[in-house]
Amino acid sequence: MSSTDEHRSPTGGVERLLAAALDTRRKSKLCWVTTVGVNGEPHARVVSPIPSTPQDDEWVVWFLTSKASRKASEIARDPRLTLGYQHEPDSAYVSLNGRAILVDDRAELSRRWNPGWNAVFPTGAQDLDAVFVKVEVEHIELWNLAMKVTPAPFGKCAAVLQRVGTGQWHQVG
Repeated sequence: MSSTDEHRSPTGGVERLLAAALDTRRKSKLCWVTTVGVNGEPHARVVSPIPSTPQDDEWVVWFLTSKASRKASEIARDPRLTLGYQHEPDSAYVSLNGRAILVDDRAELSRRWNPGWNAVFPTGAQDLDAVFVKVEVEHIELWNLAMKVTPAPFGKCAAVLQRVGTGQWHQVG
């Protein structure tokens, strides 16, 4: 379904689904990131996404990690990953699937650096072990009972959006 078909969507259309997904993300301080392990098994752990800057694409998610971490080595080997957010008061979750890129550019780290991270990376943005993960979201699945965007019957299926390149989102489920 293209964004021009929004009026036929039982959940309110592409823009409403995107708004619900963003709402859940913004209400969730932490999210789960799942990477693909060496043997193809999933590895999940909690990360703290970095708030977007005004010039950021809202469907690019950033977080900080150690260059020496298992997470970084798994992303370098297989960039596919999933980010999962949940906001229980809204009976809402959003799952973002995409491709991750390890960003080791010191200028970018300096631009986005939070001084609170110095507790883990003592030399700040110049710490050579610090690396950003940039996730370019290609696929979204969500439930949100409070915003009434989940297909009926609630709990049996999620609303699903797919993005082609950096282009428009299309509802596919």
